[in-house]
Amino acid sequence: MLSDLLYSLRDTEFLFNLFGYISFRSGLSLITSFFIVLILMPYWIKIQLRIFPSGQPIRNDGPKTHYHKKGTPALGGVLILFAIIISSILWTSNFSSFNYILLLTLILFGLIGFFDDFQKVKLGRGVSTKTKFLFQLLATLIIYLTIKYNGFDLNKFSIPFLKNVSIELGYFYFILILLI
Repeated sequence: MLSDLLYSLRDTEFLFNLFGYISFRSGLSLITSFFIVLILMPYWIKIQLRIFPSGQPIRNDGPKTHYHKKGTPALGGVLILFAIIISSILWTSNFSSFNYILLLTLILFGLIGFFDDFQKVKLGRGVSTKTKFLFQLLATLIIYLTIKYNGFDLNKFSIPFLKNVSIELGYFYFILILLI
């Protein structure tokens, strides 16, 4: 969004040509996310401590090294995901359905983490592993169907850093994304 606007000014100033490079925009996205978290985290912690003064509970059957974490503010992932989403929208050029799928993935799994942390802070224990796995399975199914609906080729697994090299997976692709 912002990168498209700044890249359109490349004829007036040579430096604006940098916004055409994905590596430059990725670096800006990283820096933007970092500063959003750095600036907003103290306020986020204050809000959490006001709403949930006891912080994160620690189970008695856990390792003793975890006891020092008692009272730590939970739900920090909400701010981190917020920062990633904002910087991704801000610095992505030519927003496509692929970008929406990535944001959907981030939001779905972020909601699972939020629900687990919220239960942990509110009820003293998080979501059971079976329930969490079921939610993750459902999220993976939603993402799989979204990818398939948008016409992406699900049968080929491209090997990073090798041009035009891919492995034909067929329906094994669904099992692979379940494991990843």
